[in-house]
Amino acid sequence: MPQEEIILIASDSERQTGTIPSGGVARVYYDVLTERPYELTEHELHKEVARRRRRSDLQTDSYMLKRNKLVKHWGWGFHRDAQGRIGLVARESEAYARLSCSPGVKVTHGYRSRRSN
Repeated sequence: MPQEEIILIASDSERQTGTIPSGGVARVYYDVLTERPYELTEHELHKEVARRRRRSDLQTDSYMLKRNKLVKHWGWGFHRDAQGRIGLVARESEAYARLSCSPGVKVTHGYRSRRSN
């Protein structure tokens, strides 16, 4: 059984609060996760986003949530529950704070947008 996990926003994220993306792929991820919270596994999520973008040719196996623009730019974290299903968690929310310091939850940091100097 998968361990519960939270993927935190990137340390260099421009936004410290969850902001609705204005468009692009990040907006598709946001729409899927707000319409279907905790219904899809990571693999199913990537497939659904590809389907909505009408891009069945995409190799979604290499996609990673910690590289997602929602984490890197828009102030959203991802929560993977004990069944492996994904939910969206705003940086400023009580759930984000609680999950990020819960002993039974694996904490993963999102990838930074820029390299450190």
